[in-house]
Amino acid sequence: MSGTRDLILNNPQTEGGENSEMIVTLKANFEKQKAKALSSLPITPHLTENERQDLIESIRQQAIDATDDPPLVTSLSEAFSAAQQKHSAPLEAMRANIDSFSNAGSELSSLVSELSETVRGTKEKLDQADLLERNRRTLLAAAENTKDSVAREKLIADAKASLAEVPDTAGPIKALLERRPTCIEIHNKLKESLSGLTQQFNKDLTQPEAKRLLKVANSTMPLLIADLEKTPSLLNEWKYDEPVPLSRAISSFLTGNDWVTGGEWQDFYGVLPLAVGSLMISIVALIIAIPTGIGAAIYVNQFASSREQGIIKPVIEFIQAIPSVVLGFIGILVFGTVLRDLSLLDSLSWVPGFPIEERLNIFT
Repeated sequence: MSGTRDLILNNPQTEGGENSEMIVTLKANFEKQKAKALSSLPITPHLTENERQDLIESIRQQAIDATDDPPLVTSLSEAFSAAQQKHSAPLEAMRANIDSFSNAGSELSSLVSELSETVRGTKEKLDQADLLERNRRTLLAAAENTKDSVAREKLIADAKASLAEVPDTAGPIKALLERRPTCIEIHNKLKESLSGLTQQFNKDLTQPEAKRLLKVANSTMPLLIADLEKTPSLLNEWKYDEPVPLSRAISSFLTGNDWVTGGEWQDFYGVLPLAVGSLMISIVALIIAIPTGIGAAIYVNQFASSREQGIIKPVIEFIQAIPSVVLGFIGILVFGTVLRDLSLLDSLSWVPGFPIEERLNIFT
């Protein structure tokens, strides 16, 4: 619609001016687009039906070259701004604490990004050196098993040429340790901001979405504060040169809550989320499949007529021939989308796991 209006206003209007065939066609298209847009306006719960109709009519009668908003739009915007300012005044303290927390979080995020860049570069150098060292050992092993002296000398020369330079790790580690006090200071700022913000969380909000977000914040805030309180001690106790014992590696694998591969700092291989997720999915699948499958089998075998059996059995056999990954893909696209939309309804908020943000979840 705005593109058509720009074409009309920016047209040179030669050879016929406003009565030219092009201008007439563009104006007709513009009016059709305006009528279509006005017929599908979103709901306006804060306006009465008369105010809504007056607003639509003022927009419909506005000239195509008008640059100012209709008077009714201007008055509604002013009233909205005044109401917004009135209702936001009691929340100014909360807004200030939120901004303080956001600024401290941005500061910590910038610091982590800076340190991650250093760690990433060091890890890449170490990985490259490790790859060259493995190649060198492979060439030396091949040289030992080669009887041809010329080929042996060539392999040894290639092994010497691929000798890796030991990367500097002391410098990056020193840089990390030097930024440790800054990290602790920022964490303390975050904790102080959250402490002030928690006191503002007893506000009586009116909007349903604001109430839902406030409820989530109240339930998760203690966990975040607890993590912020213990992080400085963890940073002070960190020893980069302390070897990891085999017992800790095994226990971390069996009880770890994170499965992160290709991480910037390090990788985590905790199998607990995968095992628990598989168990939960199996339980949900069995709850749905056992009564449905047994009930369908009893009906087909004992109650269905010969005609029904002739239809149902080939359909079941045909479904068995389709790979389960195909059915799963269709289920995630169709059923996953429907389930995600249903989980957002307030009337279903009592269901465990609702609302669902991803189509790939325990139910699908």
